[in-house]
Amino acid sequence: MNFEAFTQSKYRTTSEPGDDCVLLVPGVMAAVLDGATDPLGKQKNGVSPGKFAAETIAQACTRLFMDRQNTKLSADEIVRHLSDELAIRIKQMGFVGSPSTTLSLILFLPDSIRLIGVGDSGIRINGDRVYRHAKLIDDVSATSRIAVFSILKQRLEDRDVLEQLARQAAFLGFDNLRNSDLKNGILTKDDIAEVISLVQSKFMEYGMANDIKDFLVSGIKTQNRFANLADHPLGYSSLNGQEPSMADVIDERIELSQIQTIEVFSDGYLGLPQNTSVADWEAMHRDIEREDFHKTDDFPSVKGSMSTEFFDDRSIVSIQL
Repeated sequence: MNFEAFTQSKYRTTSEPGDDCVLLVPGVMAAVLDGATDPLGKQKNGVSPGKFAAETIAQACTRLFMDRQNTKLSADEIVRHLSDELAIRIKQMGFVGSPSTTLSLILFLPDSIRLIGVGDSGIRINGDRVYRHAKLIDDVSATSRIAVFSILKQRLEDRDVLEQLARQAAFLGFDNLRNSDLKNGILTKDDIAEVISLVQSKFMEYGMANDIKDFLVSGIKTQNRFANLADHPLGYSSLNGQEPSMADVIDERIELSQIQTIEVFSDGYLGLPQNTSVADWEAMHRDIEREDFHKTDDFPSVKGSMSTEFFDDRSIVSIQL
């Protein structure tokens, strides 16, 4: 069994850590965890909430599954155990809110592997079979940011400033824009109404026009109210120390005899390469950066890239059996 792993902070200079975490215990488990970035940049003891959540769950997985009997627990028991451990650590650290993370986990069993997925990090088997739950709420946010970006690019030349303002509108929400440029006419009330209407129209089939408007005006900073909300289209499963929802949690077993390669990856990769090595994933990432730097065309995302930042942290574990 050969392992390759790579993780890269969103900051191009690597001067600051990202919120991803990679866990490797050869022969036992492999995982990628993507901590949710705090839109307000809050930290405790120099650690972001997302990084804290990802590392806490990674440590909890190590403790839990080093006892091989625990690989037999149900997905519900596993997720609840991990969530409870995170809740205890959140209280001990004094974080306000709910630091959260995804988890894409491979457990190596005697004759098979077990896949457990919470959130939108992914797992690919043999280069073609993908296990990943995409979040509708991210599609809503991306649609709004891209619409704002499209409006502002007619008025601003500096693409870094443009990206920062479009992100600000998405993360803070239209009712909380603190930048004077956005408040004083670069993004008008009519522009905002147009964006909200466009997003509502795109997702009309879900019958949640009012919820979409409320979300866009309050921003991604309030997104956690949809975490583990199983009965809402914008809901999604998350490890955040609160009552977990199992609605979209992945739990699969695959015989080892059927497996040649395993890849575990965070959503910092917006495509899937044809081949499976870390070099292949990085080459694909470079291609996407070149083709759609602002992530507004073929690879829409909640954030675009800037001269100082990639659009997101990224992590990949590639395993050959």
